[in-house]
Amino acid sequence: MADSRFFDEESIAEHFRQLADGQLAEVHYVTNALKGEVFFDLLIEGVRFRGLCTASGPSIERMWDASHTVSVQLGVASISELQGREPIRGRSLVEGQPWSICKYRHQPRISLDGLSQRGIARLAVEFGMPINAFGRGRHIDEAQAFYASPAFQALMRWADRHPHMAARASNEGHYLRGWASVLLDPPSGGSGSAMVA
Repeated sequence: MADSRFFDEESIAEHFRQLADGQLAEVHYVTNALKGEVFFDLLIEGVRFRGLCTASGPSIERMWDASHTVSVQLGVASISELQGREPIRGRSLVEGQPWSICKYRHQPRISLDGLSQRGIARLAVEFGMPINAFGRGRHIDEAQAFYASPAFQALMRWADRHPHMAARASNEGHYLRGWASVLLDPPSGGSGSAMVA
């Protein structure tokens, strides 16, 4: 019986294939990933995003500068077009750039100002975050999409190097509880097989 986290891999793969068809911005991987809590570190159009794994589980973080970062838990994160909705924790929405990484599809957490649509699509593919444009598209489960991403593959490599931290985060994390079990029982075809890079 297939793990329910990987249900409907075809829909997830199709979602990310359609994003990739529109051409993706270049990505530059930062080489210090897998150190400490960092499992994924990249630059897209000059904007730095990191995947972190803390006791509360995996999250995505945007680094505004060395001392200012904003994050949201993966598993409930997606990219949404907000069009004048509420401001993002201490930052107002940028005119003409209504895209944000949101918690639960409608709670803005990380502004994506500075990224083009190609950059936003690349970010979605790398972290396995569905793109929700209000009034368009269908719902893709955020956790399932993350499990099919390059970021999740990086998290698995990180977990292999940090088994105690991974076990704690997997067992105590709120949104993706049990994610480390994939190391022991991967779905057929591999969890990363659904992604387009």
